[in-house]
Amino acid sequence: MTLPAPGGDRPGPPGRPGAAGPPSPPSGFAGLLARGAFRLALGMMKLVFRIFRSSGAYQEAAARALADPRVRRALGAPLETGLMVQGGLQVGGGSGRAAFATPLRGPLGRGRLEARGFKEGGRWDFVILRVVVEATGETIDLLEEGPADGAAGPLPTPTSGRRLLP
Repeated sequence: MTLPAPGGDRPGPPGRPGAAGPPSPPSGFAGLLARGAFRLALGMMKLVFRIFRSSGAYQEAAARALADPRVRRALGAPLETGLMVQGGLQVGGGSGRAAFATPLRGPLGRGRLEARGFKEGGRWDFVILRVVVEATGETIDLLEEGPADGAAGPLPTPTSGRRLLP
C-alpha cells in the first residue's frame, strides 16, 4: 500500500510514507532553456579543444611524442592522442607560450604527454616535453636524445588500432 505524500495526492514510494520520489526534469520553456545551455557549453568545449589541438605547439609536441621510439616501445604502436587537453595557450603573432598535458594511448598502455614551451620568431622551443607512462611511472624526456630507432629491438605492433592526430 502506498500513502499519499503530504500536501498532494501523488503517492510516495512504498515503505517511505510522505516521500515524493525523484524530481522531474524541467519541462516547457525552462527545459528548453536548460537543454540549450547544455548544448552551447558542450559546443564551446569542443571548439576550444579543436582550436588547442590545431595549435602549432600541440601539433609539434604530439608529432614528436608519436614518432619517438622510446614512447612507441613503452606504449606500443600505433599511438593515438586523447581528446582532452588540459592547460593553457597564448599566441600572438610570432610569439606565444603553452603549457598543457594530453593523454596518449597505445596497444601496450597509456601515458600522458606534458609540454611547456615558448614561441619566438615563429618557432616553438620546449623547456618541458615528456611522456609519463601510466603503468610504470617512467618519464621519457623527449628533449633528450634516446637510443637510435631499433637499438632496443623491434617496435611492438598491434593487430588493430588507429592514430588520432588532427
